[in-house]
This record gives sequence, structure tokens and C-alpha cells, in this order.
Amino acid sequence: MTVREIIEQIKALPASEQEKVAAFVRDLGSSVVREESGGAYIPAGEAKDLAQRIFTENEELFRKLAQ
Repeated sequence: MTVREIIEQIKALPASEQEKVAAFVRDLGSSVVREESGGAYIPAGEAKDLAQRIFTENEELFRKLAQ
């Protein structure tokens, strides 16, 4: 089955079923996303949380690097 066929089947669903599909796709966004280039990215919210944790846990190191 091709992506186009899947999309056409989703379009044919009742609105309530389409919303379930949309919710499923949104949930996929919380996992790592791979692009065609092979690069892996984490969602922006997870990246922000991770960066904050790194800066908090290594505050003294970053302070010294900034001098």
C-alpha cells in the first residue's frame, strides 16, 4: 500500500475517525523523527528540556567557558 492510498483512505473516514488518526500522528511526534537524509532529531520540547538540564547540571563549567 502506498502513502497516497493510505491518505485517500484516511480522507474517506468519518471526521471522528480522522481525528483519531490525527491524534496518533501527533503522538508520533513525541518520539525521535528521522528525515530522509538519515539525520535524527528530537522534538523541540524535548530538546529544550534536555538543554536546560545540561546547562543546570554543568553551570560552573559553562561559567568558566564564558570567561
